[in-house]
Order: sequence, then structure tokens, then C-alpha cells
Amino acid sequence: MAVKPIIDPAKFQEDVKTDLTNLTKSFADQAGLFAYYATLKRQAIEQTGQKELARDVTRSNLDKQIRELAATDGRKTTEAAIEQEILRDPKYVAAQIEVIQSKGIENLCKDALAALEQRRDMLIQIGADAREDMKGQLRMIGTTGSSHVEAYKAQRGLA
Repeated sequence: MAVKPIIDPAKFQEDVKTDLTNLTKSFADQAGLFAYYATLKRQAIEQTGQKELARDVTRSNLDKQIRELAATDGRKTTEAAIEQEILRDPKYVAAQIEVIQSKGIENLCKDALAALEQRRDMLIQIGADAREDMKGQLRMIGTTGSSHVEAYKAQRGLA
């Protein structure tokens, strides 16, 4: 069974983009994106486990095969020689390559979640900055409004 890619880097790059002109959508999408990519990470971890199991079974079968062949031929062998023969066997090499590939996919999924956590932190900071900006605008409006009120009162002799 071949290694499934699980995560599409191009799709992730598109998903993680933040539209600063529509922060509400970015805030609303964040939790769903995190949940989606967390699920992909779980699938990648599961795939790695399956590939490691398949590699270990391949190793065990090869070990048994090599020992039985040596016994049939009446030759003595060492653990080191058996180990070297296993490591050179194309079936074992293919299984090990699949483990390496699946771990790469798993790491990509972990990196995607880390990027989403950074995006979340950035969105929180942008939201805090926007609130501060709004407070400043309200203070300016309040100050401008009160000076107009004072001027009006002075004109009318109400001050």
C-alpha cells in the first residue's frame, strides 16, 4: 500500500492566508481550519504507525526466511550477518522508505497546525490593535463633540 499524501501544501497555503479586509471571516474560519488540519494530523500519525508496523512485519518475515534458508543449507550465520542481509533486502528498503515518507507527511501536518496557532495569535493581536484604534477614534469624536457643545453653549450664553 502506497503512502497517501493526506495534506495538500497548496491548499493549506490558500487556507492559511488572512484577508485583512475581512477579519470577521478570518476569525470565523480559524477554529474550523484548526479542527480540519488536526484531523489530517491524526490521519498522518495513524498512517505512520501502519507503515512502521508493515516495516516491522517485513523485517520479521525476512529474519525468519534468512534463518530457515541458512538452516536448510547447513551454514552458520551471525546476528550481524542476518541484520545486514535484512537491511539490503529490497522489500525492507521499500518498507523503510514508506516509513520515512509517512513521517515527512506527519511532520508537514504538525507544521500546518503550528502555522494555524501562529495565525490565531496574529488574529488576536490584530483584533486587539483594532479595538485600541477604535477607542482612539471614539476619544477624538468625544473630544471634538464636547468642544462643539462648549462652543454652542458659549454662543448662547449658557456657559
